[in-house]
Amino acid sequence: MGDEADKMQIAAKKLENAGSYEQALEGYQAALEFRKSALGSNNPSTVGCYNNIARLLVAMDDPEKALATCQQAIALYVPGFVPSGIDDNPASLEKVTSLPFLLDMLLIKFDVLSTMGDEKIDATIGTIHLTLSVVDQLRVGHKAEHSKIFWTQKILPFIESALAYSYSHLSDEEQRFALCHALIEKSKAFVLFEATRGMDAMAVAGIPASLREQERDIREKLTETEQFIYQEEKRCDLADVGKLEAWNNALDTYHAEYKQLIHQFEKEYPNYFQLKYEVDIPSLEEIKLKLSDDQSMLTYFMGSSHLYLLLIDKNSTQLVRSGPAAGIIAQAKTFRSQVITIDAALQSPEQAYQTYLTTATSLYARLFPPTISSQLKKEIIIVADGILHYIPFGALLTGGDLPAERNYSALPYFALEKQLSEIPSVSLWMHSQGSPSHRLNYAGFAPSYAHDNSPSGFSALRYNQEEVARAQSTFRGELFVGDACLESVFKSKSSQAGVLHLAMHTVLNDEQPLYSGFIFDHLEDSLNDGVLTIGEIYNLELQAQLVVLSSCNTGSGELVGGEGVMSLARAFSFAGCPSIIMSLWECEDQSTKKMVGSFVDHLKEGQQKSLALQNAQRDYLAQAIGNEGHPFYWSGLMIVGSDVPLSNEISAWWSAAVAVVLLLAGIRFMRRRTQRSPKS
Repeated sequence: MGDEADKMQIAAKKLENAGSYEQALEGYQAALEFRKSALGSNNPSTVGCYNNIARLLVAMDDPEKALATCQQAIALYVPGFVPSGIDDNPASLEKVTSLPFLLDMLLIKFDVLSTMGDEKIDATIGTIHLTLSVVDQLRVGHKAEHSKIFWTQKILPFIESALAYSYSHLSDEEQRFALCHALIEKSKAFVLFEATRGMDAMAVAGIPASLREQERDIREKLTETEQFIYQEEKRCDLADVGKLEAWNNALDTYHAEYKQLIHQFEKEYPNYFQLKYEVDIPSLEEIKLKLSDDQSMLTYFMGSSHLYLLLIDKNSTQLVRSGPAAGIIAQAKTFRSQVITIDAALQSPEQAYQTYLTTATSLYARLFPPTISSQLKKEIIIVADGILHYIPFGALLTGGDLPAERNYSALPYFALEKQLSEIPSVSLWMHSQGSPSHRLNYAGFAPSYAHDNSPSGFSALRYNQEEVARAQSTFRGELFVGDACLESVFKSKSSQAGVLHLAMHTVLNDEQPLYSGFIFDHLEDSLNDGVLTIGEIYNLELQAQLVVLSSCNTGSGELVGGEGVMSLARAFSFAGCPSIIMSLWECEDQSTKKMVGSFVDHLKEGQQKSLALQNAQRDYLAQAIGNEGHPFYWSGLMIVGSDVPLSNEISAWWSAAVAVVLLLAGIRFMRRRTQRSPKS
């Protein structure tokens, strides 16, 4: 019966595509009646027929009938909802029969209402909020990462349309800012935020250590088995079919065990469910309370038509729309191509210099228009979007008098004027503002690639061991260099480190990002094959305050709409690290050594990470000669996450020591005064 109705709808769709709307409408209505008689009026498949009818009525330019059809379907999707008119929306989403069908109908309803201008503004805004609530429930209801990302990507066009509507129609500034903030934030790194909060939820909700260990064990088995399958499948015709079948069966078993265990957590520890899946985003007022007087937060949304910029500081909010988006995207790509390599500056020095001045100045003006740039505080927290994830904001030029004679070191770089850091989302930033780990013990990893079992195609890095040795001299801790830089050692030592530092080659796999990874010194066994993959990093339980990833391309990877870049750096955020230094391209070894050394020196002084990086960039440019000042050499490192100074046990010890010295000096001084005072 269902197949017959499907055939009717397929035929109706062909008529619709051909422009025969009246005949198509008859076909969709016939399919609806067929399913009513076969499945009942309230069956989700029956109600789904209304979606096609409503969509067709929109195309037929009959908004009133389209809205009436929407309301009729929504009332069937949401039991107990009895609309009194086309403006009404359900007050609750309890017992919804089909969230996916309801979402589709709400998207149609919004499209219709948004064309009616101010006449239906309350109904339109209500529909926007309800649509976001439905998406929240869909993302929470699915356990697989790809399913959550699917629902975020599905509503990205809606978010852009809702932003355009809110920007143009909401005259009340406070309401406009709040709604646009909510829309933009719903498009940011949901999976990463949920994973980070989930780890905290296990501990806070009182789940016993034995069950947490069981959860971790199953995750490790899943990752190991997936890696076995991946490596075997790469053998193509030589792959062992028997092994693949056994591993795939094991994978199914582990997935079932993990699903059952998480269900147990949610059922027996209700606080776990509430803490992990709470979907409320921080309000503008809550964000402002967390921001200092010296901080500005700038959130971007890159749509297909416009770029939206939301600026928040302690006392104000601004929203700006810029466009066209295609021009900004093209310019950002050009800018990136100019900074990720030194080739053009070597081949055509003057032309490359002048082109860079033009691009870097023009792009700055588009990403930081005057109404935004004039209000920026000294510390800028950036939430990037789209292509902007790949550009070094610090290498943009703020304008003014530019030296006509080629001198990269003397340019007005944004990085020299402002302290810059980036965050995946506002929600994640708010979540990471709690008490940091107080560990400062250092673990630095720098392979030599000189072992007989070292991976082929990876040459020795000339300065990476010097880089980690200098950092280790600043912090207490250990070095693992040359033959001692092993994947197994990292896995066993990383959980105890307060500062992790990886200076090595990387490999990127855009087709299967989970198999991008860090290249250690040499292969040990099947579980420690010399490549620490993203999937393996996900399973680590790290306590590091800071992870320094001066390896190449640690901030690069596949750009996933609504989630960000699936990079190696993101994997460390996933594993619980609040602050990461990452690279946007293939780092030049010697300049990176200088930059990282200067950075950790400034960290030791108790500086914020963004200030330490800014001062490291200043130090580097102050001594750079000629092309050494090109942004390729110094602007590829960036801070992601928490910007607070390291919680330094050494600094705390020195502070206590100084206090004791001052106290003793004060006692000695008082004793001398007492001894010299005349007797009464």
